[in-house]
Amino acid sequence: MQQAQYVLGIDTGNTKTIALVATLAGREGYLDSLAMLVRERLTGMAPPAAAKKMVDLWRPILEDKIGKRLEKRRKILGMSQRVLGEKIGLSDFKPIYKYETGEVRIPAVRLYTLSIALECPISYFFEDLPNGLTL
Repeated sequence: MQQAQYVLGIDTGNTKTIALVATLAGREGYLDSLAMLVRERLTGMAPPAAAKKMVDLWRPILEDKIGKRLEKRRKILGMSQRVLGEKIGLSDFKPIYKYETGEVRIPAVRLYTLSIALECPISYFFEDLPNGLTL
């Protein structure tokens, strides 16, 4: 994915201006959604549609990042996809491959069992999130 850097300035009407630098994947709609998020944080009001749009836009990036962290931890431990699958009760390694590539979303319970099998805190998967995204 090509990375693009945007600087966003928002005037809230009370002479406060916030400059936000965020590295975002060059996808259409990200900047608008980021503006909605900043407006929501400044005013305390978030239209439900804006919040949903942010989640929908960030989801592919999050799934990719979590998958890469999963693969990294598995390789650090010298574990194959097949062995990891067996440790969490799967008879096939294909779901592990799909999790690592971000092709399939990892359910929360599965992420928890993966963290146990990989001997790491669940927060490990959320380290190094893209700039501008906080949980």
